[in-house]
Amino acid sequence: MNKLHLIWIIPLGLILLSLIFLPFVDITLVNTDLAITSVSTLPPPASVHHEDFWEAVFTMDLTYAGEDRPPGGERDRFAQALSDFLAQDYEAAAAVASDLATSAGEEYLRLRARDLLLHTCIAQNRWDDFLAIGPDSAAMAAGDTSQVASPTGRSLATGFNRSPPETWMWPIEPVELAMETNIAGHALIAVTINGARKQFIIDTGADMSVITSDLALEIGLEVPQRNLPQIGTSTTNRVSAAPIALPELRIGDLVLDNHRAYCVASETLEFKVLYMTIISIDGIIGWNAIRHMCLELDYERSLVRISRPGAPLPQRERSLRWAGDSQPLVRGLADGGQELWFFLDTGANMTSLHEDILNKVQLDVSEPGQVYTLGAGGAEMLVAGRAPDVALHLGNYRYIFPSLGVHPGDGRNRNAEGRLEWFSSDGVLGIDVAAGGLMLIDATAGRFEVRPLLGSE
Repeated sequence: MNKLHLIWIIPLGLILLSLIFLPFVDITLVNTDLAITSVSTLPPPASVHHEDFWEAVFTMDLTYAGEDRPPGGERDRFAQALSDFLAQDYEAAAAVASDLATSAGEEYLRLRARDLLLHTCIAQNRWDDFLAIGPDSAAMAAGDTSQVASPTGRSLATGFNRSPPETWMWPIEPVELAMETNIAGHALIAVTINGARKQFIIDTGADMSVITSDLALEIGLEVPQRNLPQIGTSTTNRVSAAPIALPELRIGDLVLDNHRAYCVASETLEFKVLYMTIISIDGIIGWNAIRHMCLELDYERSLVRISRPGAPLPQRERSLRWAGDSQPLVRGLADGGQELWFFLDTGANMTSLHEDILNKVQLDVSEPGQVYTLGAGGAEMLVAGRAPDVALHLGNYRYIFPSLGVHPGDGRNRNAEGRLEWFSSDGVLGIDVAAGGLMLIDATAGRFEVRPLLGSE
């Protein structure tokens, strides 16, 4: 509940070229050098071994049946509650999590059950219930102060709780809007917010929708100015964010009243290279809106289609899972049949990997080098290796990436209270996988599809 995850990984040479030629030509920073083929069969599943129950949970294998997960025991109940959460049965998940958060004998399980309970509140916009959840008394007695809700989490929940309930008014027909793309390849659509027409980007990596302080001033929205929480970004920068509710946000004929969002300083969403602004953003349609839609990004026809989400698919058929706290995860396969999970981020211009993927897939990774990274709140140099010729299956398509960045870590973000989230991701899935075709995202149904153009196979 505390991340603004815009990221553009840019080769330094391309930065210089963009500054020289930006006024004259259309330069895109999206990887287009992909080899993509349509496949009729998928690799057979690889055998999986987990050291223990928690390792299985972190890698999203909730079917793990080791000796340390006895049927009907506390861990078994927790895994079922987590499965219920992923299936969006929040009431069932909350009932079990509430019991385990106070009664479980295993301290770590109590803490994770409490986290799950908090996430069920976030998923349902039940901010009063979020604020009512107290710390684990045994952990507090042992000196674990992480159980006290962080100022960030409590400030955001308090701000959102003061606003009227959010409502959605769906039109009879699906919404279809013209889509533009900026230099980073982001999808932009026209929205109307309190009567002001603006261009917003569509970003699954932003856990909440966002507007800038200049836009808030323009539409006469009163925004808190003191004691603002700090939220994380895709770099090490943190930025101040005011929790607000947008009185009316129109996306075509779809109307969102009192939609929860962050308001950030305008310069936070201005992206500069050598003091030259290359991208300026009025606002973001974030995951808290996207997860309630069936969203199609049609790059071939420059259109965005938004319709009501479909019926939930059985868990085994889901290619998209929402893991809570802004982590939509997409299922892929390696050539060896290893199951891979990628953080879906339409705010990322290029797909990348986390180094813990090497525990699943053998890759030749170069020595780490510096990569110039633009993110909300500023730019910085990050360290990443490179892996050549990486194969990835998404649905009925096999991708060969000529080179992917491999970043340190296991892809697990920290939640609003500083602890690592449940699931690790093997990398970040960027907008390059659309390959000029179509990307479909339906979190309710659990569907993620790509239909790339295959003319450059």
